[in-house]
Amino acid sequence: MTQWTFSRFASSQWAAVPPVASGDLTGKTIVVIGGNAGIGFEAAKHYCQMNPGKVILACRSEERAEAAVKSLREETNFERVEVSIVDLSNFNSVKALAKQLNEEDRLDILVENAGILPPSEYTATEDGWESTLQVNHISLSLLSILLLPKMISTAERFNTLAHPRLLLVGSDVHMLIKFDKDIVEGDSPLKKLSSIEYCTPESLQKRYGETKLLNLLFVRALSDRLPTLTTLIPSCVNPGFCYSSLRKPSTMTGLDSFKNWAREKVFARTAEEGSRQIIFASVAGEDPASADEEQLAKLKGAYISNSEVAEPSDYVLSEEGKEAQDKLWTDLIKELAVIEPKVLDIVARYLPEPVDLE
Repeated sequence: MTQWTFSRFASSQWAAVPPVASGDLTGKTIVVIGGNAGIGFEAAKHYCQMNPGKVILACRSEERAEAAVKSLREETNFERVEVSIVDLSNFNSVKALAKQLNEEDRLDILVENAGILPPSEYTATEDGWESTLQVNHISLSLLSILLLPKMISTAERFNTLAHPRLLLVGSDVHMLIKFDKDIVEGDSPLKKLSSIEYCTPESLQKRYGETKLLNLLFVRALSDRLPTLTTLIPSCVNPGFCYSSLRKPSTMTGLDSFKNWAREKVFARTAEEGSRQIIFASVAGEDPASADEEQLAKLKGAYISNSEVAEPSDYVLSEEGKEAQDKLWTDLIKELAVIEPKVLDIVARYLPEPVDLE
């Protein structure tokens, strides 16, 4: 059985973290969402030492992003680092980033790392969605779909051995979550999950885990629908429990702040150790002379943890989980098509399985 237990969590956190994987990224364009701090910044630092064509940090704060670029250039002596601005709580900002990145000559690795913890009370974005659901799931899914053509064309144009990577940063907390059938079987699961009626203070305590489960189900559904010959590899990466500014002591009570400090002291990996999982997912199976086709096949739609393909939760692997995955995919595409109508054209061309939007 694959489910979250305290002993499983502790043993995983205390296990030795494999060394960072190495690879040759010559000429490749890499985009790291949320690359100005934490595991995103550490992943960007590793990329900069692998001779890529360029690394783009896509961040909400231009000031913090520019400071990160300055640090990366000083620490790695790699100059081809750029900044793009994106606010995942605003769909227009996400679409603007997609438009900008689609104008790049190529896009080889897209790391969707940004996310937020839910506030204690219901908060909606200007787009009308519960904020954590939009930032952690819907916006990242929108960006993924809008950049599919660029990533697939990158593989076709530059090298038959190229395997672009679409990496969503997940978490083992997805193992704590399963969706009730009344939500999955309803007319609009995402609208239900976003509703103020559903988002009670109690249910919001599960929201981060729900979004991490949604990330994983999205990766698996996308991988299932990609044509066999498509070399794009979508994966969901668990960096483990790391020291993170995501948990801000300034927003916690004194007791919660102490509990967080204690958990980090006992269990947390460094951000650099967490970033190694992203690098593994970026280069595993690649070799300048050949590719490990068996490993590459395993990486498609995979949940990656501790630098290997791991089993996700029992729920994800169950028939109930598969039904939820397919229903949530259909509902997501329906909602994304409202946000950006060209989503339907992309899905029809690159993911030819019919989507019933009725």
